[in-house]
Amino acid sequence: MASPTNSTVKRRVHKAQKNGRARKKQLEKKGTTRTEAELFGNTVSR
Repeated sequence: MASPTNSTVKRRVHKAQKNGRARKKQLEKKGTTRTEAELFGNTVSR
């Protein structure tokens, strides 16, 4: 198994951080995100 190089790890981390920031901004604007809505739907269906 090939171990991931430093650059690929960094890319993945930065991508995750970018997504997190975008989601936070959306949350502040709208008060909810699709993921939260999905979670809510899942809890209700249970």
